[in-house]
Amino acid sequence: MEIWQKQEFEQHLAEHQNFILYFYTPTCGVCQLAGQLIEFVEAAKPELHFAKADLNFFPEVAEKHHIRSVPALLKYQDGAFQKVSYGLNNVTSIFEFVTSK
Repeated sequence: MEIWQKQEFEQHLAEHQNFILYFYTPTCGVCQLAGQLIEFVEAAKPELHFAKADLNFFPEVAEKHHIRSVPALLKYQDGAFQKVSYGLNNVTSIFEFVTSK
């Protein structure tokens, strides 16, 4: 999974792209497990664009979208925020979130 900085994030928004953004923090143990589960889904759905970012470097995004905790998975369509999921404890729930409309 590609690691994004603000520049990549802002570029994808400006280009109105579809993507799934995984927010984590380096000291979050649950985030490590969630990241592995997301990578399974990423392998099963290669047509979806997945990226991850350290939430510590995106405070304005956290505030704007009311991100309560990590791990968090955000879905963007045409560069616009659609929804967030905190239910990242199994592959099935992650798969359903990223493939839902």
